[in-house]
Amino acid sequence: MPAHQVVLSARSPVFAAMLEPHTEEFKNKRVNFSDIDYEVMQELLLYMYSGRSPNLSNMALDLLAAADRFQLPGLKDMADQVLRSGLAVESACRYLVFADMHNARELKADAVRFIAQNSASVITVSFVCIEFCFRLHHYMLL
Repeated sequence: MPAHQVVLSARSPVFAAMLEPHTEEFKNKRVNFSDIDYEVMQELLLYMYSGRSPNLSNMALDLLAAADRFQLPGLKDMADQVLRSGLAVESACRYLVFADMHNARELKADAVRFIAQNSASVITVSFVCIEFCFRLHHYMLL
């Protein structure tokens, strides 16, 4: 999808580094991200151009990860707020692990607090997903 180098570089230090004159991306005028969904990249670019993210609530986890990767603190904060407001018994463990992976301190703190306040329900639901239970156990020991 087309985008202006100057916009990408101005909004993201990661893109700025990727688009330095000595890089392959600069020479080829192409940056490939096979690990990011097309819709997520579209939303990321929309945010970089306009400061808005109309589909944020539908893809907050993916956008938080992308914002962390491309060092877009405004988008990361927006996604963090959406996720924090959506903490639930079913999502708390997943959000905790995700927050830790992507350096979302407020989401992590809120998830830990939520899990502590709702531990019986969270543990019951979380046993459906063994991976998150093991990670939850690790975080509770910290």
